[in-house]
Amino acid sequence: MAAKSIPGWVLFTNLPWFVALHVGIVLRHTRQGRARTLFRLYRDALRGLPATLSQRRVVQRSRRVSNQQFRACMDPHFYEPTFLRGAFRQLFSR
Repeated sequence: MAAKSIPGWVLFTNLPWFVALHVGIVLRHTRQGRARTLFRLYRDALRGLPATLSQRRVVQRSRRVSNQQFRACMDPHFYEPTFLRGAFRQLFSR
């Protein structure tokens, strides 16, 4: 969804956050014994990336919201602090 729908400037300016969140996802699910499932998820996502990028061109050409309108709708606190604290606690517990 992100690769197809989010404007490029948002992906670029938030790249460190996207990477950090995915590192957290990998660590969390690996510790929970779901590494194989996670590997298949990322493998399949990468396999589908060329088709998604061609769909992205269509979506981005037909969008009706300006960059300013999109920016105004973005919530700087997408994740609640309690969610992040719980995710960290779960990651480092045991």
